[in-house]
Amino acid sequence: MFCENCKTKKLNKNNKTGLCSKCKAFTGWDKRYQAERHIRRYEKNYGQIRERNDIWRKENKEKWNAQCKAWRQANPKRNKEIEKGFRTRHPEKGKIDGSRRRAKLANAPGNHDKLDREAVFDFYGWRCCECAVDLLSLISRNRTIDHIIPLSLGGSNGIENLRPLCRTCNSRKGVRLLK
Repeated sequence: MFCENCKTKKLNKNNKTGLCSKCKAFTGWDKRYQAERHIRRYEKNYGQIRERNDIWRKENKEKWNAQCKAWRQANPKRNKEIEKGFRTRHPEKGKIDGSRRRAKLANAPGNHDKLDREAVFDFYGWRCCECAVDLLSLISRNRTIDHIIPLSLGGSNGIENLRPLCRTCNSRKGVRLLK
């Protein structure tokens, strides 16, 4: 059996590629094969690899954070693209993060997450508390959660201080107290 490319080198019977070592190196076949093999191995063991990486990240939290920070500083454009894509796919997460940030700046007690926001909408029957418009019929960016007592006036960020409003009513209300 001879090399399929150069037809000169005699191959041993265990050679599965049909190429001699020089031809493999010249065509880049070996690198492509190794990359494909790596991808197959990764897909096959994805759960175990993910678990192992999660454990490492928990044990080396400071090192992991430093690596992430260094990557973000070295790749600002790519990082911005990734963040923009995440915000597009998860608009509700951005609302929660913004609310949490504003609450932290105002030193407001309490906290809520996505499930709490859903519970508030369910409790009020998916209706705006001011104009009673059906919030399910609105696109998600027009559904807002309002702080009954605004954070700037000493209100909490807990679920007991939240109510659903449409964007129009929430914009009209601003930071005032409504009766």
